[in-house]
Amino acid sequence: MSLTDLHRCPACYGVSVCPELYSNQITVVDYGTGWSNLFNAKNVYYGYTNSNRGVVLKKLAHDWELEELDLSLCKRWNLPVNCKPMDLANSTNIDEKIVKLVQDNTRSKSNEVSVTQKLVLCPYAYSVYDFVQPALNVIPKSRGWPVPAYGGVCGRLELVGYEGVPLSSLMHVEWHLKLKYARKILNAAMDFTYKHESSPFSTLFAMETKQICQHHLSDHNIWAACHVLANNHNPLLYPIPKLVNDTRPHFDRLLYECLHGRDRFRTVIKLQHVIDDMLNDEKVVGHG
Repeated sequence: MSLTDLHRCPACYGVSVCPELYSNQITVVDYGTGWSNLFNAKNVYYGYTNSNRGVVLKKLAHDWELEELDLSLCKRWNLPVNCKPMDLANSTNIDEKIVKLVQDNTRSKSNEVSVTQKLVLCPYAYSVYDFVQPALNVIPKSRGWPVPAYGGVCGRLELVGYEGVPLSSLMHVEWHLKLKYARKILNAAMDFTYKHESSPFSTLFAMETKQICQHHLSDHNIWAACHVLANNHNPLLYPIPKLVNDTRPHFDRLLYECLHGRDRFRTVIKLQHVIDDMLNDEKVVGHG
């Protein structure tokens, strides 16, 4: 199954779900067709198991990004261009080199790097092999977290449960339905932020990798949620209906403050209250 790029191991995510994929217990829909290959730049595929359970298979990167990864690994370890994966495993001092690679990738080379570029996961040394989303193992769906069920990995492919259509396909639904999605998104961000050991309240917005990795609390989850709701490119809640702007002009300001302000923890609580209030208002819900 070429989709897995299993030949790239050990520079891959793992092999935990390979037996199921290679024994045809999982069927990938439309893989290999011209349309699928032409428009699927993000390497996200859909399929189903023998028990008819929907699944999503993802490479977690574009093809060109994976190619750059391969080239950078060869270059970093002074191996020939387009070196083979086994050359990496046979390289001397590989553990030290992996640690250095991770350290270099989490340092900012410029103060002008955007927020999204600087929000880097606190990595372990083996992250070059285990590049898959580790959060799905730390906060599994089975414990009530709002994440897809994690199925495993094979080569450079991750398998998770199908949880419904992506948010990007729901941009044209009625506005009160978007408001319901917004509430769920904000609730999830608050769960990700607070659903752990209690710690002192802080208004820190961790911009630097060092801050995120060392500080007990950061509002980057809240910022990410508000970015979905109110960013400049295809925001979920815009345009805001005239009725809402007329009756609740502070709603637009709260969205702006949640995205750009300095005290997101307080802002998001106010924002949640306003959204709950609107969802209980028949005029807003009935407005569309």
